[in-house]
Amino acid sequence: MADASDDKPTDRRGFFRESLASMLGPLANLVQGRLDRVRRSIETAAPRPRLLRPPGALLEAEFLRTCQSCGKCASACPVSAIRMRRDTRPARAGAPKLAEVTPVICAIEQPCVLCESLPCMQACPSGALVRTPVEKIHMGTAECTPQLCLRTQGEDCTACIDSCPRGTDAIALGEQPDMATRAPVVLNYSGCVGCGLCEHRCPTSPHAIIVQPIR
Repeated sequence: MADASDDKPTDRRGFFRESLASMLGPLANLVQGRLDRVRRSIETAAPRPRLLRPPGALLEAEFLRTCQSCGKCASACPVSAIRMRRDTRPARAGAPKLAEVTPVICAIEQPCVLCESLPCMQACPSGALVRTPVEKIHMGTAECTPQLCLRTQGEDCTACIDSCPRGTDAIALGEQPDMATRAPVVLNYSGCVGCGLCEHRCPTSPHAIIVQPIR
């Protein structure tokens, strides 16, 4: 018959394990809670890739809730500027389910040419694209990085200026700074519609001028 004292070391070890678990349990939950909060804050703060929407698009959050991913705007575009792309951006914590395949314009591939009839707006059945007069369209704003611009290097490049459908209302040349450089590109943000023609025509890589979409 086994001595009852043989069970004492096992009982002690079990007791200590249970005690340790009871002490570490709340601590583990606290640490996990903090990690979850940090993860959510990173997801919220992290920059998301820029997506240029078709003309007349609602602001991004409302656009994603409204778009039906039907592709009718892309089919209606006469220059194939609108492409249906899957949104690979990370989902925001607690965000509602949104459209995943949505219309975008990749200006480097094919910019918007601001058709007079704007068939993309007329083809949209959901209201994600609102019928808007050409003069009131604002898809985004062009931004120039002087360090990348050929004019900063002394070359007489005017590709972005020559391609702009709004002319000097949106983009022009500033004053000649000195003999070593050319006059810099000057953007008029209130005149820019964000069509992407300047970005498409920019010869540098990476492009010195890009369109940042509205949010």
